[in-house]
Amino acid sequence: MISRMKVSTSRSRLETKSRKRVQRSITEALEDRRLFAVGLVSVGIGGAAANGDSAEASVSSDGRYVVFSSFATNLVANDTNGHKDIFLRDRNTGTTVMVSKNPTTGEGGNKDSTQPVINADGTYVAFVSRATNLISGDTQNHNDIFRYNIATGAIELVSARSGTTSTFAGGSSSEPTISKDGSLVSFTSFAANLNAGIDGNDNNDVFVRNMGSTTVFGLAPNATKLISVNSGNVAAGNSQSFDSWISSDGRYIAFRSDSSDMVASGDTNNARDTFVRDLQTGTTALISQTPAGASGNASSDSNSISGDGRFVTFQSKATDLVSNDGNANSDVFLRDTQTNTTTLLSINRFGTNSAGGFSEFPALSQDGSFASFSSTAGDIINGDTNGREDVFLRDLVRGPISLVSINTSGAAANGRSFDPFISRNGDFVVFTSDASDISTGDTNGKSDIFLSDSPGIGGGGGGGGSDSTLPTATVGSAESATPGATTFQFTVNLADNVGLNTVTVGNLTVTKAGGSAQTATLVNVVGTGVSAVATYSVAFPSGINTNDTGLYTVTTTAGAIKDAAGNAIAGGTSLGTFTLAIGDPNGPDLVIVKPGKTKASYIGGAKGALKWKLQNNGPGTLTNKTVEFKVYTSADGTLDAGDATLGTISKLVKKLKPTKSIAAALKFTFPNDINGNFFLLIKADTANTIAESNETNNTGSTVAATLIQPPFRDLQPTVVSKPSRLTAGLPITATATIKNNGNTTFNDLVPITLVVTDAGVVNDGSTVLVTTTQKLSLAPGKSKTVKFSATLPGNLAVGQYQLGVDVDPANAFAESDEGNNTALSLVWQSFV
Repeated sequence: MISRMKVSTSRSRLETKSRKRVQRSITEALEDRRLFAVGLVSVGIGGAAANGDSAEASVSSDGRYVVFSSFATNLVANDTNGHKDIFLRDRNTGTTVMVSKNPTTGEGGNKDSTQPVINADGTYVAFVSRATNLISGDTQNHNDIFRYNIATGAIELVSARSGTTSTFAGGSSSEPTISKDGSLVSFTSFAANLNAGIDGNDNNDVFVRNMGSTTVFGLAPNATKLISVNSGNVAAGNSQSFDSWISSDGRYIAFRSDSSDMVASGDTNNARDTFVRDLQTGTTALISQTPAGASGNASSDSNSISGDGRFVTFQSKATDLVSNDGNANSDVFLRDTQTNTTTLLSINRFGTNSAGGFSEFPALSQDGSFASFSSTAGDIINGDTNGREDVFLRDLVRGPISLVSINTSGAAANGRSFDPFISRNGDFVVFTSDASDISTGDTNGKSDIFLSDSPGIGGGGGGGGSDSTLPTATVGSAESATPGATTFQFTVNLADNVGLNTVTVGNLTVTKAGGSAQTATLVNVVGTGVSAVATYSVAFPSGINTNDTGLYTVTTTAGAIKDAAGNAIAGGTSLGTFTLAIGDPNGPDLVIVKPGKTKASYIGGAKGALKWKLQNNGPGTLTNKTVEFKVYTSADGTLDAGDATLGTISKLVKKLKPTKSIAAALKFTFPNDINGNFFLLIKADTANTIAESNETNNTGSTVAATLIQPPFRDLQPTVVSKPSRLTAGLPITATATIKNNGNTTFNDLVPITLVVTDAGVVNDGSTVLVTTTQKLSLAPGKSKTVKFSATLPGNLAVGQYQLGVDVDPANAFAESDEGNNTALSLVWQSFV
């Protein structure tokens, strides 16, 4: 199945579904650098750049068809309707057709069309349109759901009263999703006339429609059924429900709801939650739950579901769904409904904590092998320094994560990339991006649609062959040995030139010049693919002495180092050399004592300082030596290759006698790209220039960990006032309260749009009343009330409306949460 949702202007939440029996420790957060071929899809006639913004893309299983919405007028000939339209790109033939047009006259829709989604088989497109000229009999002035037949061009009404084919819904409908064969379509609607006798709650609800010719899961042809029903199966839920996603066969439908009566017990958080409805059993399950079975402690959104209904991904700000969620931002999670476990997908590259940014738009491949999402975090992979939202692909079988939204040089693109949609087996990912460097010649200054084709993944690929490139390995560092120690460690730097394949490692062989070979046993590996570091240990049962010092050559054993494709470095290959040096048994022993205290938390970019003492625990005196100190951040309190360096300082020690100590300190700046609880480590003699009686105890740690979070900005409208009345052609005044949910002061000019809507949501169909630019200077947690003056248009249909606001509607600046920029007045009012 496939699907999508819409939350705010230009922000469609599109997602697919599914996933297989996975579970090789996803929390390893292994970084992948797979090679992707990324191409532009939203191209104009003759290959020209599109002259309008494009968004909301989805792709068929085989990657042939991509459907999307666009304001561009040069994608097809004679596009003169002046509205947002739906387009279908055939990648095999290189042609584009308009979907949102009258099949008989060829006339484009006379109002905006949005939120397209294609079924996996590539035979149907479901979409939303306010147009009244797509099919006959449409006299309503609100959004409807339609289904387009790719083979014939025919268009059918989906949001129709149950048992009929032409009785339109009595309210706006949106957010269609479609089953694999296209016969079942789920959607959101404010209408109360779709499912006779059960829906009348004046809220958005979730429905499913059987567009096929046979009864499926008790749903007859042309039947429309309420999905967001309460636990007693007798009425709609007691609040809004929306954003549904349907499984491949249509049996399972995931959705989110503000209702508290979807399940009989457990939903007590008074917040939005994610649920799954089983059409066969008529039961609903809570998905966004804690390990104890309670609802999460914050709202959950943007769900998607696997083809077999077993797995559900969703985004949530809750911090109690898993143990390693250390931020207050939105994260992406995976729920296994069979094992009743939840896994954090948007994890940092160290595999220790949630990523340091806002993660959203989760999508699953239907076969369950891959998940995609977008994130503002800079610590998911190495080298993500663009400061924008990026699209990532997680391999749920092997664990690695890849950056999908790459530019022509393979680095993170220079603009916001978001809203990914993933094909059935993960071969293709389509997404929206404002970047101008993903493809050559992208000079239109508009948001465009791109397709990423990953060679060889998912089994279909369509892009190119298997990986035949050998991984590389070279000897890294080796510290001085402590006299008498029975083991000695050295490191090997690993890489896979193809990019993102997991490198597996085994034991190696070390041989001293003129001596015999010994086995070097693998201790651990930090990272994988690019920048992985493996640590090995060599045993000296009798204790290391001067006879053991000297030059050692490291060679591979057969199959010891190989990538995920099975390419192995041949046995006996030399990886380089290291020198085993020994300390001085009568020398000093430098240890870190009395490390200073840190604050409970810091924001990236903040200044920090740490004090400590260097103590000599050895029998000898340290005389006239320069000691280098480095301070690191460490998630586990032990120094390893993945720990970030905060700063370095050198200190000349003229004389340090045994048992004596001297003070030292370092000032530094906390990095912007890490998130979580970290110990600060201080290491003395980092280059091993001082011969010591003990070479293993040069590192000290702060007693308690401190929370380090990346800086982020996040504006959210929280309260929208209502005018005394809504009358055509008359002026109104309104106010909206804007809150800074970020952790740094917001000080910028921000456009804010006031709209009126009858859809229960701010979207492309909302009528814009006025846009004002405000200078907002808000400390974290602070709010400001903004005033609006506008005149109501005279051409709105009589009905029930809400006022709404959209902060930064064009996404001009980066926020941690790009999905909470809209709000509605609480009261519906009659427009007269």
